[in-house]
Amino acid sequence: MHPIRRLRAASLVLGITVALVALGSALAQEPTYTPTGTLDATIDGVPVAFGTYVTVVPEPSESIDDARARALAGRLVGREVATATTIATDPLVVNGVVAMAATLTLDLRGSVGAPERGRDDRRELVLGIRLDPETLAWTGDPDHVSVAFHPERWSGSAYYQLQDLTLIELQVERASDTTLRATGRIEATLVWREGGFMVTFDPERTLALTVEFAVDPVVGDEALAALLGD
Repeated sequence: MHPIRRLRAASLVLGITVALVALGSALAQEPTYTPTGTLDATIDGVPVAFGTYVTVVPEPSESIDDARARALAGRLVGREVATATTIATDPLVVNGVVAMAATLTLDLRGSVGAPERGRDDRRELVLGIRLDPETLAWTGDPDHVSVAFHPERWSGSAYYQLQDLTLIELQVERASDTTLRATGRIEATLVWREGGFMVTFDPERTLALTVEFAVDPVVGDEALAALLGD
């Protein structure tokens, strides 16, 4: 599979998760979410329990008037959606030379309770950690760790992001052809950022974060299986 197509396939889970929220009443019933892991955080001294979940998209509602929403819901019926996933890409080869190595990233999206529509607490904590595909260890590069804390609800432009990484402990194991299990701990300082193309930071708004996580499974797909092999 072409690396761009593979990345798109791996990113599809996130898109479907967003679609579930956007579809709202287009679904005949609220999806049933099964816990898959915990992200136990302390944010500026305040404990917050985040979790990861998996669900299967239910049938669309017969009463929905929005034809486009019904069509989208119909295409997603029966698809498994997880908030803890892997993103795998093929190496980029140019004229027989590897210009960019294959990558494997853990994408752990924690919410306070299941990500159901209408919930009162919409805080989210998102961890991204790039792994060495050969060893499943963190690559050792601080630039390969991302943290985003959304203090009110998810936002693509205004949230706390990683400023300084103090500690990362990580253990990842292969659970099946297309799943991993991951445990670890991160200690870091976060800083408030705003903007899309032009990002600004507020050095007066920082948070101390400690998070211990344990997730099983971290859900992948054929891209993960192909990257890791037998």
